[in-house]
Amino acid sequence: AALLEGAHERGMNTAIETASNVPWKFMEKVLPHVDTVLHDIKLMDPERHKKWTGVSNDRILENLQKAYETFPKTEFIARTPLIPGVNADEGFVRAVLAFIRPHKNVVDYELLPYHRFGLGKYELLGEVYELKDYKTPPDELVERLNAIIDEAFGRSNED
Repeated sequence: AALLEGAHERGMNTAIETASNVPWKFMEKVLPHVDTVLHDIKLMDPERHKKWTGVSNDRILENLQKAYETFPKTEFIARTPLIPGVNADEGFVRAVLAFIRPHKNVVDYELLPYHRFGLGKYELLGEVYELKDYKTPPDELVERLNAIIDEAFGRSNED
């Protein structure tokens, strides 16, 4: 918070990237000094979120809802690491849009197609790469889901 506050005092724009899985008091302390927040929404259903990430998303979604409402001048960009078989489907994207679109300060929603670029790092560390059998989502699927997002944000294909 102090670093971000100092940047603001010097006229710098600030941004953070967060999963939002922290006590609200930390977000409340940092967000007054942030211009743009990039945040993940991995899954909407708490049980599925717990299955895939190890934690429920209750606190995450509550924090995001509070942040959107408490900091209306802050820009938020929602992002999803898109993984086939986990969340790469139209129903999920529409559920995220239903959550974020009522808030005008959520200015975009980005899909981050899964890739296996980290596999080598895990092998070097002797760690198990749990998603090694998952594939990158097909371009056609990503394009279709991005078209849904563009429509929800009122963007045409020429934008």
